[in-house]
Amino acid sequence: MIFRNLMLIVLLVLFLSIEIKAEIICETVKNSIYCYSTSIASSKTSKKEKIVKLIRREAERFGIDPDLALKVAKIESDLNPKAISSKGAIGVMQLTLETAKTLGVNPYDLEENIRGGIAYLKYLLDKYKGDVDLALAAYNAGPSAVDKYGGIPPYTETLNYIQKIRGSLPALPKSNIRKIRLPDGSILYTNLPYVGKTE
Repeated sequence: MIFRNLMLIVLLVLFLSIEIKAEIICETVKNSIYCYSTSIASSKTSKKEKIVKLIRREAERFGIDPDLALKVAKIESDLNPKAISSKGAIGVMQLTLETAKTLGVNPYDLEENIRGGIAYLKYLLDKYKGDVDLALAAYNAGPSAVDKYGGIPPYTETLNYIQKIRGSLPALPKSNIRKIRLPDGSILYTNLPYVGKTE
């Protein structure tokens, strides 16, 4: 009873002396309880930093632009290793079970997921002879869709995906989509006739 009360006092003192955004971790080692606080924010930051370092390391190892690999991971999962899409894609790089099996990686393991995703991105860049837009379209919609359309598939999701990563909409071959700069400086992408003023 005395030990229990003493532990409650220790926990209360720890709780009152730590930052607001912190957690208390208690461990038992050889019949002794050790409690300490750790900042939740710094814990989450360090996890994201670890993921960023893993992505950059693997991208360099595979010879692709680390910034491109990082943008893909951010768009795919916001660097969340527990992310699962509505289509069943898993982890930071959002690998499907089929793709992971083909790559020989466990999509639930953080390092293998990142290695597999970057290896897949490298494969797509090689397949499309370095054309980043086609590789990104294939990462999003699948190589079969890119091959079927002979270029970027005209899917809104895929066009938005490439735009988010590259910063602009890709030019679609065999398409009437045009980029128009309006007088106020904004950009309009349209496949319809436009009769208003342009810059």
